[in-house]
Amino acid sequence: MDNKSNLISKRRTFKDGWAFILYLMYTIGCSGCLVMFGMETDASLTNVNYKLLAVLSISTLAVIILSFLLFAFLCEFTIKFSAILFPVIQIAMLCFFPTNVVVIVLGVLSILSWASFVYLYWSQIPIIAKVLTYTTRICLSHLFTCVFGIVICNAIQIFQVFLAFLVLPKLDDKNSIFMLAAVFLNLFWTLANFSCFFKVYISSVVAFHFVNSGSGVFGDTMYNTLCALGSISFAGLVIASVQTVRLLVDRARREDREEQNLFTKIMLCILVIFLTLLQDIIEFANEFSMPYIAIHGCGYKESVRESFKLITRINTIALSGVTLLNIALSQFSILMMTITFGLSYYTIGANLKFDFQDKLFLNSLINTIIGVLVVYFTTMSTFISSYLGLIYLNAERPNLVSEVDPRISDTLKKTTASN
Repeated sequence: MDNKSNLISKRRTFKDGWAFILYLMYTIGCSGCLVMFGMETDASLTNVNYKLLAVLSISTLAVIILSFLLFAFLCEFTIKFSAILFPVIQIAMLCFFPTNVVVIVLGVLSILSWASFVYLYWSQIPIIAKVLTYTTRICLSHLFTCVFGIVICNAIQIFQVFLAFLVLPKLDDKNSIFMLAAVFLNLFWTLANFSCFFKVYISSVVAFHFVNSGSGVFGDTMYNTLCALGSISFAGLVIASVQTVRLLVDRARREDREEQNLFTKIMLCILVIFLTLLQDIIEFANEFSMPYIAIHGCGYKESVRESFKLITRINTIALSGVTLLNIALSQFSILMMTITFGLSYYTIGANLKFDFQDKLFLNSLINTIIGVLVVYFTTMSTFISSYLGLIYLNAERPNLVSEVDPRISDTLKKTTASN
């Protein structure tokens, strides 16, 4: 066990502690102010549409179960079918939904990107599917541990969503822009932190499955993830800051159009596009760096740097797998969004007492829908995080993987031979 635990150390040090302390101080202070400010409104848990919540919860659970079954038993078919379906969905959305020039350009670029990715990575799908099937089944074998992580992360995220939207009805044009920034930074930072927390958590589940030879992993996984809270908070602060600035810039672009000259409008549009691209780049980096933190226990900046070196050193199995997985997960997301808004429209339309001019009702509706989507997207990150956890572990310690399961080790060796 000592040899096995050299890499997945059970004596982790707490890196980037300043970020976690800053997060605690800011969140406690900001949340306290939000609670006091929200007490002046009539919003409460009784404003939640429980009928809609029940309907969406059942539909979300059904989509999640379907996705786990498909990735656990029909993974190769699911990835290939999703890859073929992707351009069809994109074209349909461009044809049947209102669009502007920017949306059309982005849609065309996404289709061109899809074509290049499929051309480059199609031959690797059988290997990627075997690895993903294996990691999905690992998560299912440690179901209690995974569900515990899902419940904890989602509960905190949903509470923060409710707290933020509890205050939003009281915010108007008279409120300072700093108040709005504080509310959304608090919200975005918490959402990002626990999204990253769950990614580290799931990668730790897979890693300790091999370290502990398939036995219990809960204690080691929780300790490993808690030791990474500083790095997680650092990652969350970076992405939350960009999201908050982008929201404020986009708000200024939309609300003050009559008072803006042409130069200002152009500069704001360019700034929104730049911040959107920057956000995508950071999220992409976090996708790869969080599993690396789970395996190595390093700081955030080091994990970004070293994970990039690692994915370039282990050929294309990490990048190709994440790319194809994102294509597949995007199809599940479209299915989930369609079901969510379809059932929301049906459920609300069947009850004529709802008033869409009522801000409290609108915010309770938003709370319900966002809460369900938070659960969905957090849970679905299981697939990529577990996949990268095994890829990183095998890249650093192939003997550890081969000792526990020689078959999956042989599958991963084929990635080197094929490249």
